[in-house]
Amino acid sequence: MKTFVRQAVLSAMGLSAMALAGCSKASLDTPVAPVGERVEITLGAEVASTAKVKAGLSRGVVDKGSAGPLFVSFARIDQDETTGKYPVDYSDVDSAFVASWKGTLASADGSATAIKFYDPKFYLSRASNNSTKLVGWYPQTAFKSGSNGVIEIAVNGSNDIMLTEELEGSKDKRFGTYVSDGDAGNRIFHFRHQLTQLRFFAYGVDAAAPGVWGKIKSIKLKEQLPTCEITLPATVAFTGTAAHLALVKKKASGDANIDYGTDGLEFSFDSSVAADGDEQANREKSATECGYAMVAPIAAGGKLTLIIETEKGGERDNIAVSLPADGFKAGFAYNIYLRFSAITIEPKAAISKWQTGGNVNIEM
Repeated sequence: MKTFVRQAVLSAMGLSAMALAGCSKASLDTPVAPVGERVEITLGAEVASTAKVKAGLSRGVVDKGSAGPLFVSFARIDQDETTGKYPVDYSDVDSAFVASWKGTLASADGSATAIKFYDPKFYLSRASNNSTKLVGWYPQTAFKSGSNGVIEIAVNGSNDIMLTEELEGSKDKRFGTYVSDGDAGNRIFHFRHQLTQLRFFAYGVDAAAPGVWGKIKSIKLKEQLPTCEITLPATVAFTGTAAHLALVKKKASGDANIDYGTDGLEFSFDSSVAADGDEQANREKSATECGYAMVAPIAAGGKLTLIIETEKGGERDNIAVSLPADGFKAGFAYNIYLRFSAITIEPKAAISKWQTGGNVNIEM
């Protein structure tokens, strides 16, 4: 879902901020400093859609409406002054054209907002060959040791990992503007989610189910890769030795803790809803939220299996989740429903929003 917004861009020359409307010409609305004078880089950015969460250095589920600062990193490469060529990639540690910046995206209402770097950064001030390319990521992370072109971020279930497109700008075609005509193009950065979000819920389909199974003690996703490796500007891979991953025992919306207590988490059967024979209504009204995990996307034809431990049923291994036809996709949130009956657990999926995902019911 694309949203085009108004964005204020500040000039380092002390000029007042000017509102830039979507589809306006940057060359008409943005003053350009003379050659040799420095212009500060301010970036417009927005988070691709997900639920409001509290501010923090590194938070769980990040959404377009997230309040408070979001701490991000950017890397830059510049045109060569003589040839006009860019470095072939972001991997040359010793290159004078490569730099990593840390900044804050202050997002209170979900609109594109300015990124402020800890130290002011500037466009190239020369007359020609003065363009710069930038790419950004979250959470704020340093380059992998030995390479400025690679970032490694832990996939621990709670990290929301995002990456922007690579954009080109200069002091006369500035970052933070959106125009639809000519070669100026779209220069607002979009932080796009690189993981899929799985939200787990449990409910009973008959009155005996809660008594048969008891409380839910733990839910684990089997064989998840532990590292997201990003090779700038756009290559994302998942690496490491696969291991079981426990759910984050928090609500995806708001990041509030889910109390499992000492014995586990209790789920219920709502007889008043079940009496009318509408299982979906029963599920939506009475399902207990169990937590979430943000993991590597799973392609169509792939698999996801769970380990579920309950108070009375013990540990059930290799519980298969039925994937949607196109798999679990990056940037999508899926509701996984654990459907407890007196004799089985049946997982099924349905799509809900980050963007649009799905529900999965699991028969217990």
